[in-house]
Amino acid sequence: MIEGSTYLLKQTALTAAITSRIPLTPAEYALMAEETFDLDTSGKPRSAPKFLRLADNLKFTVECVNRVFRTELKLDVAGSSWSDFKTAVEIRNRITHPKSAADFEVSEAEVSCCRRMSEELFYELISSMVTAISEKIAPRGSPGGKHEPDTP
Repeated sequence: MIEGSTYLLKQTALTAAITSRIPLTPAEYALMAEETFDLDTSGKPRSAPKFLRLADNLKFTVECVNRVFRTELKLDVAGSSWSDFKTAVEIRNRITHPKSAADFEVSEAEVSCCRRMSEELFYELISSMVTAISEKIAPRGSPGGKHEPDTP
């Protein structure tokens, strides 16, 4: 869920940057598109998916949303929620890439950690980003927008 939401938010920022002609560096564009480039055996360029570490990708996504939509969202990487996030990523990696049957076992404490992280960090962050983006892109004069209608 976190990886998918992060990807969609980056795609939203990338589309908005392109549409609004916000200049992006080649690195920003490639990372927002989650692509990397290489050459095939005939010397022709080819793209491949770029797999990004989730914690770094989430930080980058917040920066992208802030830059493209001129928001000031903050990701608290010093608090207990961030610690829970890192633990949840370790749990996810362990059960997704098990090395033994014991790797599939998830304790009640680990479940609680994941729930806390979801409620205290992720849901709040995603909600803040979606709200901030919605406020920036709402048509002028619409109930959700901050803009006042143009007056004659």
